[in-house]
Amino acid sequence: MKIPELSGIEADASLVANVELNGLWAPDTDLYLLWVDDEADGVTDEAYTIDNISFLPGRATGVWITRPGNGAVLSQGESIRLRASAALPGAIQNVAFFTGTTFIGGDPVAPYEVLWTNASLGPHALTAVAHDDQGNRATSAVVQITVLPPPCKPGDLFQFSVETPGGGEVMRVPLLGPYPCGTEVTGVATAALGWQFLGWLGDLAGTNWLATLTVTENKCATAVFGTPLSLAVSGAGTVSAQPAVPAYPYGLPVRLVARPDAGHYFAGWAGVPDALANPASLVVDRAAPAVTAHFAALGAGQVALAVVPEGFGRVTTAPRANVYPVGTLVTNLAVPAPGQTFLGWGGHQRRDRGRPPAGGPHGRQSRHPRAVYPAAPAGSGAVPGPGEPASDETGAPRRVGRGV
Repeated sequence: MKIPELSGIEADASLVANVELNGLWAPDTDLYLLWVDDEADGVTDEAYTIDNISFLPGRATGVWITRPGNGAVLSQGESIRLRASAALPGAIQNVAFFTGTTFIGGDPVAPYEVLWTNASLGPHALTAVAHDDQGNRATSAVVQITVLPPPCKPGDLFQFSVETPGGGEVMRVPLLGPYPCGTEVTGVATAALGWQFLGWLGDLAGTNWLATLTVTENKCATAVFGTPLSLAVSGAGTVSAQPAVPAYPYGLPVRLVARPDAGHYFAGWAGVPDALANPASLVVDRAAPAVTAHFAALGAGQVALAVVPEGFGRVTTAPRANVYPVGTLVTNLAVPAPGQTFLGWGGHQRRDRGRPPAGGPHGRQSRHPRAVYPAAPAGSGAVPGPGEPASDETGAPRRVGRGV
């Protein structure tokens, strides 16, 4: 804020200036009055004095973060001093500091300060909240800061490891460690025949097979390779894979489901370890695996039964088969994965319990009961049962191991 200039003042002269400041400035910030000699002749002038200066400000109310400044970049591990000024109609009872909605600390006495010693890495949106003894409350404007890793020192040595669960090779350049502080190291991912590079996990990021970082601490990264899955059908029926993605990361379990058409039954898999399981689980550990689902026509007095779990759980069937003589007593038991709940049956099965009343298939037809489970909540840590994909079924690269 700039106030009007006062010029033409002579020695021994006095001047009264009334200046209205049309704005507010936070407490504890400076207001400067500048005295300038405009002759600029290099000769020292006589001394002048300015006295009898008075300010009659209006009372501003609110709370202001005065330290750190907006946009400050700080190092993790250092103590960060948070300071605020506050003015409310009543007596200030406390000023509390927050990062986002997380409470950091408070101070009831001016100057209102908190020493923050455990700030996490990354950006932080700081606010201060003040309240007084009359029930008034004020919240400051947001102050954005960023906390970065502490800088390493010359002479510090660090490790950088790269790995892959399979589907290709990975190396680092320069090859030999440990690496001095500030060294640039490049990860190089090379896909094997039939595989493709999907992306990096860990301290390297992106989908470029070359990725570089600067070593300032111990680092590690994983290269993820994927391959397509070929599905085929022999006979009358359909087959699906969960998740359904263009390329499957190495080591990912894939759920395969075969559904026979009316008048047919699932006869078995080709290319799957458990040829009669339905659903079946295939771990992608070879390039471009090919799977075929075989279906056959039902004979006289035969019926088909295909039980398909929906969600995170499994179903055991006794006796286990895909085709039965009419009148066979079959029991299906729904077993939810840890942390999950069985919701009910769909299709040709009753919905009320995990173990429905046993019954025999009747007629010459295919039956497709469904055991329904909820989707696993994010962060639930649910462990998929047999025949289930060990992922959220998005097909994104998944960290298999991490070493230092």
